[in-house]
Amino acid sequence: MFAARSLGDRMRIVHTVPHVCKEASGPSYSVSRLCEELGAKYHRVRLLTIDERARRDAQNYRHDVFGSSHILSRLGISRALETSLARQAKRADVIHNHGLWMMPNVYPGEAAKNSGTPLIISPRGTFSPVALARSRGVKKTFWWLKQRAAVEQAKCLHATCEQEYHDIRAFGLKQPVAVIPNGVDVPVLEHRSKAPRQRTLLFLGRIHPIKGLSDLLEAWSALADRHPEWKLVIVGSDPVGHEAELRRQAERLSLPRVTFAGPLYRVAKHQAYLDADVYVLPSTTENFGHTVAEALARAVPVVTTTGTPWGPVVGHNCGWCVEPGANELIKGLGQAMNASDEQRLEMGAKGRAWMQDAFSWAAVADQMAHTYAWAAGLMSPPDCLRVN
Repeated sequence: MFAARSLGDRMRIVHTVPHVCKEASGPSYSVSRLCEELGAKYHRVRLLTIDERARRDAQNYRHDVFGSSHILSRLGISRALETSLARQAKRADVIHNHGLWMMPNVYPGEAAKNSGTPLIISPRGTFSPVALARSRGVKKTFWWLKQRAAVEQAKCLHATCEQEYHDIRAFGLKQPVAVIPNGVDVPVLEHRSKAPRQRTLLFLGRIHPIKGLSDLLEAWSALADRHPEWKLVIVGSDPVGHEAELRRQAERLSLPRVTFAGPLYRVAKHQAYLDADVYVLPSTTENFGHTVAEALARAVPVVTTTGTPWGPVVGHNCGWCVEPGANELIKGLGQAMNASDEQRLEMGAKGRAWMQDAFSWAAVADQMAHTYAWAAGLMSPPDCLRVN
């Protein structure tokens, strides 16, 4: 750990991200939580967004929300945000942008160039092959017209995992990359009962084809009759209408004990984890997979795939990791469901300890603050920085 210049002379950090909505997931959670921790421990932090649904309960940092133009609203054009950022950049020590492909992700490059303030960019998974394939033509055009010039202003990029680091390099970007994971809150837990009851296999996340839920239902069709004491609960919002397709699949396969619970937030979401005996994330691709960290922080062992960056669950003895696909899921889930309650509780405890040690927001803020200090020319490079 290190101290900022002094408690009375803290650095000014301006963060930008298009959306930080009330649904506490993905960047909505991680960006806000990073700002909170940095504001509490180190710096004067300001977050600029255009999301009118943005959370207004900011703690330890200032959160400014700007309106955007209804013309080409998908681009998030906001002259108010652009003007405010240009003004804030002149007084800031570092600008930190989160995400790509919208105008609020372009304005930071322009502000950094005009002010001379160092810029850090967190792509937040936008350089993954799957993400780049979506609207490929639009993104290619936007890259050459707007986004490329903004990214070229970055002194450093931030990757949340090894795979994202490789995606950044595969895209051809040469700047240094700080590999710093997202953090996770590790809540106080009540004692978990070992009393006989129906066991719960939980999925929690967006209901989207990349999450591998069709494979999960196929796997469940092979496992459900072997494990009548287990039920499958699928929790999440349905942004692309994928749930209807999954319900038809479940009906076609005559799957027993499957519940589509819809989205859950805050206390209800926390309780869903506590009620689970195993958490499953069967994604074909995943930038970070924050729900794995959330499950482990609540002492729930996990089954996931090599499409996520969570292969280390095996080495930490807190879960199983298999190749994407129904056949491999059958193997991984079968091992998890065949384990004893005591084995699963022990694995969950190891996962929780891992989250406390390596993924606490305090540890993440330490690394990010050191990266800011390096970018501002105040410290030597942090250990998390890759220059090759």
